Amino acid sequence: MDKNLKKFMEGNGVTKIPEYAKTGIDMANLFGVTQNGDRVNYSDFFSTDDKVLCFDDLERANVDVIDILGYINNFVEHDHIKTIIICNEKELSTKLKSTNLEMKTFIATYILDKEDDLTKVTDKPMVEKIQDKIEYVFDKANDYERIKEKLIGETFEYQPKFDYIINRTFNEIRI
Repeated sequence: MDKNLKKFMEGNGVTKIPEYAKTGIDMANLFGVTQNGDRVNYSDFFSTDDKVLCFDDLERANVDVIDILGYINNFVEHDHIKTIIICNEKELSTKLKSTNLEMKTFIATYILDKEDDLTKVTDKPMVEKIQDKIEYVFDKANDYERIKEKLIGETFEYQPKFDYIINRTFNEIRI
């Protein structure tokens, strides 16, 4: 922690750096953002009254969605920052189910073998047994739903009106 930040914290009775402030300070340092010469105005990082965090395209993130939601939870629960998450939940659900499918299949097959379920004769095809075990062991969609219920206060569904959009576009193109 640099001396200017320490001085700011002592002068303002701040004992802990909130997660969003750490991220902001790290980003400012990473990109060389400075104010007042070489000094960053730390009070900008500690005020959240007029700030809203927005996370867009959650389903396209290359990081585990559950980890991202845990990170976002720090901002919401501990720092009391208004936060908006924009995502396509259908794509997110598909992504959660199809990630590392080969590894999941291997582990599900191994578990079925250890439970002697591979050799048992049943009406269920082997592929279905494996799929059921994958879903039982690796169902992150349930984790997402559980975390969503705790973290997200309101959900708004966006459904574009394609007829309106297409008609409006064609009407504007006419010369």
